[in-house]
Amino acid sequence: MDVLYAFIKSQELRALIEPTSPRPDAATAIFNLPDYRVTETEVLAFGQRRISVEATAEAGCPSCGVISTRVHSRRPQRLRDIPVAGPVEVIWAKRRFFCDEYLCPRRTFAEETAQVPPGPPAGSATPSWPP
Repeated sequence: MDVLYAFIKSQELRALIEPTSPRPDAATAIFNLPDYRVTETEVLAFGQRRISVEATAEAGCPSCGVISTRVHSRRPQRLRDIPVAGPVEVIWAKRRFFCDEYLCPRRTFAEETAQVPPGPPAGSATPSWPP
């Protein structure tokens, strides 16, 4: 009986971590960005394409670790031109969140993801694209 129970539990766990869709979304499939989704596409002059993406992962305050859902603002961050069947510009709608922990000294924070590490300050070089 214990073996049957262990098998059922392992199948339940497997069902929780497997993707629910047989196909990954465009951000994952094309750009290797699993925690992002494509929100907009447009064709610019000379055949260049602009792809807008946003992160889907939860964001935690770097100071206290509290997960936040209240968005303070969004700012576009240009990740890099990617040569995928022609020139493609990827724009990330990077969110800034409120920290809801009243004892935390940090009132707002910008989201960070493993695929796009924290970049240099505004006005400097564009962050590197993930490998």
